[in-house]
Amino acid sequence: MKSVKVIALISVLMLTGCASLIIGKPDGRHQDSGTSVVDDTAIKRDVNAALYREPAISSTDILVSSSNGVVTLKGEVNTLQLKNRATAIAFGVAGVKSVNNLLKTR
Repeated sequence: MKSVKVIALISVLMLTGCASLIIGKPDGRHQDSGTSVVDDTAIKRDVNAALYREPAISSTDILVSSSNGVVTLKGEVNTLQLKNRATAIAFGVAGVKSVNNLLKTR
């Protein structure tokens, strides 16, 4: 009888999507302390794309990484204003919690 209850509980959890909380996420996504899921690969892609769309910034000179929604920018830009603009662009991407701007000015 206990095994039937356990199987029923697991089935309910799987049907409601709660199984991922027990089993984990095999695709490299991280769950933060809330209920949202942070996809660092998507964040990195989106920050790179947003930087590329900014004509004043040479996005090829910027290395973007993301860990649990914390974006790190490394590389070089021409001015302090562009360094600040890169931070603002990164913050504008969905899922970004904070930006660690390590960009140097030339």
